[in-house]
Amino acid sequence: ALVTKNNKNILIGITSDMYDILDANEMNFVLGHEIGHIIFGHLNKEKNVQSIESFYQEISADRIGYLVCRDIGIITNVLYKIRSGFISKYKKNSIKETLNHKESIKSHSHPSDSIRIKSLIKFSMSKKYKDYIEDSNYVYDNDDLENSINKELIEYFKK
Repeated sequence: ALVTKNNKNILIGITSDMYDILDANEMNFVLGHEIGHIIFGHLNKEKNVQSIESFYQEISADRIGYLVCRDIGIITNVLYKIRSGFISKYKKNSIKETLNHKESIKSHSHPSDSIRIKSLIKFSMSKKYKDYIEDSNYVYDNDDLENSINKELIEYFKK
C-alpha cells in the first residue's frame, strides 16, 4: 500500500495482492496506517529511506492504524502476510512469533515487524493512547514512550 500527493489530491493505493490476502479488519489497519502518513504530514517531507526518521514515520503511522482496528493480533497478521506474501486469509501468526522473529534482510522502507509490534504494544500502554480512550492508567509517559522507541531503532540500525 502507499499514499501519495499530487498538488491537492491525495491517493491511497492498495495492490490487488494485498486486497486478496487481507480481510476487512486487516485492511482497516493498512488504510489507517496510510491515513496516518497524511495526518502526520509525512507526504510533505523528503523521504530518506533506511533512516531512523523514515522508520519512525512508519511507526507513528502504525499508531493511526492501531486506533482504527485496536487489535495487535490483527496487526501482527497483516505484517506477516505482507512480509511473507502468504496468500491464505486463514493463516494466523502469533504475536510471540513476530516478536521473536529475526529478519535476515532489513527492509529498505520499514522497521522490522517485531519493532513495529513492540512499539504498538508500548503505545497501547502509553499516556498518549490512554488519554485518547479516557483511561488514566498508563505505563509509559509520552517522553518514555518516544525514548524507548528511539532506543530500539538505534539498536536496529547498529545491527
